[in-house]
Amino acid sequence: MSLTENLNIAKKSYELFNKNDFNSFIKLFTDNPSILNVPTNQKFSGKEGIKESFNGWKKAFSDARCDIKNMVANEDYVVTEFSGLGTHDGIFETPMGKITPTRKKVNLPCVEILKIKNGKIDSSKLYFDTSTLMEQLGVSMHQELVA
Repeated sequence: MSLTENLNIAKKSYELFNKNDFNSFIKLFTDNPSILNVPTNQKFSGKEGIKESFNGWKKAFSDARCDIKNMVANEDYVVTEFSGLGTHDGIFETPMGKITPTRKKVNLPCVEILKIKNGKIDSSKLYFDTSTLMEQLGVSMHQELVA
């Protein structure tokens, strides 16, 4: 795919995420995509995994959205720097446990690497700092989480 086509696919994915349009969002992915949240080592596979990841963020931050800062692409990849914005108004399920709503707003710096294959997103690697996220939520990494 051309650089422009890959950038357009990536931009569309963020646009649809921001609009909460999962049905259109999922159509941008290959039949067997994967997501890796690098800092938590959470892995999501297949279309059901994409749905689980999408819904996990939207359940914890119902107004979750991505504010794109920079994008670069080549024939196979798009790298996007963005701010993950939202209000923590739902249960946030993490590998360490569930975090009850804090009602705090977050502005989380993120970088995502999308692999584009035949005009569809085949994989995503998402990088963010969990300490920054927990600090913005007012949650200590050492405090007891809801079981």
